[in-house]
Amino acid sequence: MTAPTARPIRHLPFSAEAAPLQLAASLALLAGVEAGGLPVMRWYGMDPPALILGSSQQPEQVDPVARRTLGVHVYRRSSGGGAVLTTEQLGLDIALPANDPLLPTDITASYRWLGEVWVAALAGLGIEGRMVSVAEARADVQALSPTLRRICYAGLSPYEVVAGGRKLVGLAQRRRRGGALYQCGVYLRWSPDATAALMRADEASALVIQELAARVVGLDMVATPPVPTAARISAAFAAALTAHTGLTPAPSDWTVTETATRVQFAETIPALL
Repeated sequence: MTAPTARPIRHLPFSAEAAPLQLAASLALLAGVEAGGLPVMRWYGMDPPALILGSSQQPEQVDPVARRTLGVHVYRRSSGGGAVLTTEQLGLDIALPANDPLLPTDITASYRWLGEVWVAALAGLGIEGRMVSVAEARADVQALSPTLRRICYAGLSPYEVVAGGRKLVGLAQRRRRGGALYQCGVYLRWSPDATAALMRADEASALVIQELAARVVGLDMVATPPVPTAARISAAFAAALTAHTGLTPAPSDWTVTETATRVQFAETIPALL
């Protein structure tokens, strides 16, 4: 098998910041590659944790009592899908220009390489994972209850990664004419109770919690202790990324333009609750 041609991808520093800044940072990366920038990636967490709704979800779906009790603010992202509680979650953004060989026209198929990289990265951490097939994902959607459909990690999408039959790595993509933004999320530790409470699962909370526990898993449940750190995960992913795609992470920092764009976007992302 011929090794892929090596080429650089800018690797920005890890950050743990408030949700508006992180949501804006993702948009800034996409704007950068649209303007002709190199491929770029970054790892991040949201501090403090927040509940992020999909673009079509309404704040009324969030339980106000649970939100106040848990002390989380609610925001809306620009991409679709269900709600994500970012507690103990590690995020990864990868932005690629439109002419990149990893961006085929078929959006579903364009996730395959990313799923393969994640499976290899997890193997490097001693974790056995597998990709979700298109048929499996389509069948899973039909099996979801209305409440579970409101929760992003409850359902499966093509080429996401499961471990022990439970979803471990979630994938999303936002594509524009000038490029695409891939977004990945993995829970270091997964606790379904808070998500179920926030998404008004009180009519059958015990059942929803049980279903979420059976459908989603955190690294703490599948990795040999201790739980891998962000640095270990990043290193394993970098090695797998280069081996499978040729993209070689090169330490970089935010450009002046990216920083200014990020600040502008952050001003347009208010807390919904």
